[in-house]
Amino acid sequence: TAFGNGLHRKSEPHPKVFSPIVVRGNLFGTLVGYETGTYSGDMLKDILDKVVENITDLILSEIKLDSMSEELLHNYKVLNLFYNVSNALVNILNVRKVSYIILDQIVSTIGISKASVLLLDKTRKYLVVMAHKGLPGEDVENTLFKLEDSVCNEVIQKAKPLFVQNIDHYPGLKKRSKGTYRSNSFISVPILKSGRLDSQEVLGVINVADKLSGETFYSGDLKLIMALTSLASMSIQNAKYVEEVERNKEEWESTFDAITDTVAILDPGYRLCRVNNAYKNYGFSKEDLIDKTCYKVFYKREGPCPGCPVTLTLLTGEPSYAEKRAGDRIFRQWTYPVQDKNGLISSV
Repeated sequence: TAFGNGLHRKSEPHPKVFSPIVVRGNLFGTLVGYETGTYSGDMLKDILDKVVENITDLILSEIKLDSMSEELLHNYKVLNLFYNVSNALVNILNVRKVSYIILDQIVSTIGISKASVLLLDKTRKYLVVMAHKGLPGEDVENTLFKLEDSVCNEVIQKAKPLFVQNIDHYPGLKKRSKGTYRSNSFISVPILKSGRLDSQEVLGVINVADKLSGETFYSGDLKLIMALTSLASMSIQNAKYVEEVERNKEEWESTFDAITDTVAILDPGYRLCRVNNAYKNYGFSKEDLIDKTCYKVFYKREGPCPGCPVTLTLLTGEPSYAEKRAGDRIFRQWTYPVQDKNGLISSV
């Protein structure tokens, strides 16, 4: 830039005045002014400084606009990602499927070659591999890792994320770290029961390592993984509850069917709601009995039998006992009331 009566020519050199353009502590460029009879010394320096100030303001405005545009685009991508993940998780009540959906989204969005979802077992002393990408071995799923020997131990004990940009700076972590990694950067995020960081109950962890680009992870990656981990937490909790209910149901039915005496559950209308396998010993399948009244299917009657212990239990709300002859056999019958939350008999 030249100030004065004409542009500077190489054949007519003039003394120069320099004013650096510094933006956020970094040298962006330098504004050069050439002294003339009109502009020189401090006057020229003051003019250059004011021009630099205006240039700096313009550059900062452009940077801010670019940053806002990038942030808006990032937020749009994140919202779109959450929408897709939420849709994918609807009605998924299997812990492993939920784990893989979340893991696949993290891997594809950030670009990661190694990642895993590990959940604590019932003893809370071991981590179980529920989903993974890039871990060595074919049968990695359901592998147990001892928590105290794991790099995840600190994450679970403190219920806080672990963000490491260079594991060489953490000798203790490096000693517990398993496997070989291309980069020294990794992230481990706790899966909290409530999905919130103020909760201290940890279900497990999501680990990521080795960006495909070879770069280290940055804070934006951590925020994204934490947000997706919150979604994972709620879905994993729901899936675990459903699986626990199914497991308890199977255990109850197995126990119910293992009883060698006949056992039946009847509603207040004497209708058989559930029967065990022992009825097969008397020629009845479950299909023969369910939704039938006991007095009709067993005794060919149109109403309750005289002296029926079920009737007595329904009337008194107390256990009852009776003996009934059928052919050349005598059956001992015990009945017990089952009450609902209001104290009313719902079944016998």
